[in-house]
Amino acid sequence: MEKEILKVIGKNIKKYRKLCGYTQERLSELADVHPATIGRLEGGGINVTVLKLQKISKILNIEVKDLFQ
Repeated sequence: MEKEILKVIGKNIKKYRKLCGYTQERLSELADVHPATIGRLEGGGINVTVLKLQKISKILNIEVKDLFQ
């Protein structure tokens, strides 16, 4: 059950990334993370810090809370 939130966050990052027209590579450049990290994040495979979520949400022009819905 704990990993479900990671999947929700990952799904939403992917959704908003695509809405912005970004590739995983472009989002990784903007967020200053390795491209594989974005892939693992979108797949719900890794936990991420709140600060990194905040940075990604700003890049995607959304609020952090939007990643949890």
